[in-house]
Amino acid sequence: MWGRSYGFGNSIFPQEIASNGVSLLAAPISLVCRKGDTRSLAATQEVVARLVRAGEVNLSAEISCGPDIKAVVTVHTEYDGLMFYHIELTPRGETNLDELSLEIPLKGTVASYIQKYVMMNQDWGQQATSALPGDEGVVWVSPFLPNVWIGDPSEGLLWFSESANNWHGGSLPLKIVRQGDVVKFVVSFIKPSPGIAKRRESMLWVMPSIP
Repeated sequence: MWGRSYGFGNSIFPQEIASNGVSLLAAPISLVCRKGDTRSLAATQEVVARLVRAGEVNLSAEISCGPDIKAVVTVHTEYDGLMFYHIELTPRGETNLDELSLEIPLKGTVASYIQKYVMMNQDWGQQATSALPGDEGVVWVSPFLPNVWIGDPSEGLLWFSESANNWHGGSLPLKIVRQGDVVKFVVSFIKPSPGIAKRRESMLWVMPSIP
């Protein structure tokens, strides 16, 4: 796909992403669930190919957030690197989910800059680019933004979402955490509100250079 390659392994989320031969991920992308003090990665069941043809591939899988919550995840991938995810959660009886977060661990060597689309009003916004702080720990937090790009002058990864409808991620659902050689971008769909919102939609897009 235009100089990009993806490795899913046995997961519905990418375990490897490379752009122009440069590996972007420090570890697999994961969906994190937390109930009370128990925090775990969502476990993927068998991944099924729903559509395979020139220019696009659709995959689906069931995942579990512990014994009480199941989910169906579908991903639509296109030739230009876009991956569109749809996640539908189904609880078994009454239960609480205290956290549901997408975690994208990038290599620190490719995570030099952040570019975000800042909404100025309901109709329009503008791009803003800055260097990522080199400190350890949480280096950036933000209210919902429609897209966030992280990368270096040559490669990068863009996450975007059409809206924050049905999110329960609090006032600052987006953050970037630096842990040694890893820069982790975290999108919190649920945190810390109890209960379950039925639908989550999110996107990933590998970009060859700063847009």
